[in-house]
Amino acid sequence: MSMHSLSDYLKVERNPQQEAKFKQRKQKIYQDEDIKAFLSKHQSEITEEMIQKSLSKLDEFLKEKELHQAGLPGANPGFIPKLFLNEGYIDVNYEPSAAYLHAQKAARQQHNLKNLMVPQAARHARLSDIYHHTAVRQQVLSELVHFLEQVQSQGIQDIRGFYLTGTFGVGKTYMLSALANEMMAMDYQVFIVHFPTFVNDLKGSFADNTMTQQIDQLKQVDVLIIDDIGAQFNSAWSRDDILMPILEYRMREGKPTCFTSNFTMKELEEHLAHSKDGHEPVKARRILERINYLAKEMILSGENLRAKERERG
Repeated sequence: MSMHSLSDYLKVERNPQQEAKFKQRKQKIYQDEDIKAFLSKHQSEITEEMIQKSLSKLDEFLKEKELHQAGLPGANPGFIPKLFLNEGYIDVNYEPSAAYLHAQKAARQQHNLKNLMVPQAARHARLSDIYHHTAVRQQVLSELVHFLEQVQSQGIQDIRGFYLTGTFGVGKTYMLSALANEMMAMDYQVFIVHFPTFVNDLKGSFADNTMTQQIDQLKQVDVLIIDDIGAQFNSAWSRDDILMPILEYRMREGKPTCFTSNFTMKELEEHLAHSKDGHEPVKARRILERINYLAKEMILSGENLRAKERERG
């Protein structure tokens, strides 16, 4: 059949051939299961006169439906036609298709999660993927699940994050990346930043004046995960001009913040107290006060999972 719609035949005086096509199309409209179901559902409200007045709209519905089912773009790509009553006649509106909604969600999630220098293996982690074969890991996983339950029930405001400490390769980054992906799926924006690399990259931002903008992003994001804090070469600049403003802002605004580190909080305080400017315990203590306010310390012990995976490979 040609691309002529029923409305084309309604506008002109029809010759016998056009009349036959008109009747054929009209018959197809009346035989469509979705149209029949709509007319049946609203039979007490719809008259034959309304149906005749609405033939072009019913034809539009059928044509767009057929294109969608064939996987072809219609007048509104990504949307499917729906019939509704509109003050005396039958009309068509368009609702997003499941495929369109899925694509939009995927795009939104991609926007929500920024993995800044995080290992590839952790970027798609989910809580269901986490090894929980020891009591310690089960306890950490339980805390992460409870965190998500709190977020679901009350939102993210003033919810305390986590400070995961443990030796190299036990899965600290992987666990918090899994938490990040769960938060992303709940439509929160999450940044995971490998702090030593971030600090090093900021040194190159002096020339293009983007340092303030980059720090502000970490201040303002819904959920911030600072990975490997303490592994950076300690300097008064990275401690007082980068880390401190981020922590101060997030503490004041009640924004969830998480950390991973090879240091315990006590060890991190001692580490941050030393720089080329000398021993500054008060400044280090102020940093740790904010970290302790923002996050609950949990020790993740166990075998080096990274080395174990390499052995399997």
